Amino acid sequence: MEKLFCAALIFVVLPLSAGPFKHNFAWDWSVPHDAKFFDAMKELGFNIYVGMESGAELDKIYAETGKRGIEVYRVMEFKANDFADCDQVISDIDIKKVMVKSKKGKAYNDQVGGEPVEKDDIFKNDMMCFNREEALKMAKKKVAELASDKKAAGVCFDWFGYRNYIACYCDICLEKETAFAKAHPELSPEQARAKFSEDSLVNFMNAVIAEGRRVNPAVKFTCHAYPYFKPNPLYGNKLNMEYPEQTVSWFFLPHWDLNKVREYTKVVVKDEKKYYKDGVGIPFLGIYADENKKSAARIADEFKILREEGAEGVSVASFGEILKDPEMVRVFQENLK
Repeated sequence: MEKLFCAALIFVVLPLSAGPFKHNFAWDWSVPHDAKFFDAMKELGFNIYVGMESGAELDKIYAETGKRGIEVYRVMEFKANDFADCDQVISDIDIKKVMVKSKKGKAYNDQVGGEPVEKDDIFKNDMMCFNREEALKMAKKKVAELASDKKAAGVCFDWFGYRNYIACYCDICLEKETAFAKAHPELSPEQARAKFSEDSLVNFMNAVIAEGRRVNPAVKFTCHAYPYFKPNPLYGNKLNMEYPEQTVSWFFLPHWDLNKVREYTKVVVKDEKKYYKDGVGIPFLGIYADENKKSAARIADEFKILREEGAEGVSVASFGEILKDPEMVRVFQENLK
C-alpha cells in the first residue's frame, strides 16, 4: 500500500493546467482512508469525499478532511434489505432471468445495474418499492439522522431504481398504475407505466430530500442515479438536489463509445437547471483498475468531452483505483488542479 500512494504522489511537482471543474466528487470503497489517502485526494484535485463510514472511522475522516478543506458527503442507500418487507416485485419471467443469470456467474457483459448490454438483463439485487408508506417512513428517519450530522456537508443517495429497470409489480404499484393510466388516456400502456414508474421514483426521492432539509436547512444533496432506468436513463435532473450525478461512462467492458459519452454529458450539463434552478449536473465516471481498466488516454478523452460540454464538476468511483496507475494520476492532476 505504501508503494501505491508513492506512485500517486510522484506527479505532484508537475505543472498543472487550470481546469473548469469546481465540484469534484471522489467515491471510494477500496484503500485505507488515512492521511496519505486524503493527501492524494487533495493533490489530484478532488474536493469532496463520498463514503459510508460511521462511528470512530468517520471521526477520523472528519479530522483528515478538515485539515485539507475536503467536504464529506455521507451515503444513503435504498436497497431492499435496508427497508424490511418493502421489496419490489418482479414478474415470473424476470425471476427466471435472475436464476439464469446467477448460474452464468460474473460474465463480462454483466453491467451490475448499469446500462445493460443484453436486452433481457435484470438487476440481481433486491430493491425497495417506492410506493410503500412504510418505506418512505423509514427513509425519512434515516435521512434525518444523516442530515443532522453538522460535520458533513451533505447526503449522497445511491442504489435507487428498479430491478427490471422499468417498474415494480407489487399489488400497491399495479393498483396505482392502473389509476394513473385511466387518468391519462393519451398515453399508451407502455408510456403510462414508464411515466408512473418515473414519477413514483422521483416523488419518493424528493420527499426524502425535503425531510432532510426540514431537519437541517443547510444540508446539501447529491446522488448517483443508479441503477439504470430504461425509459429515461437521464432523469436525474428531476431530483430536487444541488448535485445530481448521472453516468456518462460506465465501469465495465465494453466501454462506452466516446460519442455516447458526449451525448450523455451534453444532456447532464445542458438540462441541469431544467427543473430546479440551483441544480448542477455532475457527470459520473466509473473506473476500475482490473480487467475493465480504461487507459489514461481514454480518461483524458473523457475529460476533454466534459470540458467541451461545459461540465462544472465530475464524480469518480472508485478513487483508490486511480492511485494504482501513475499515468491515470497524471490525467486527473492535469484536469482537476
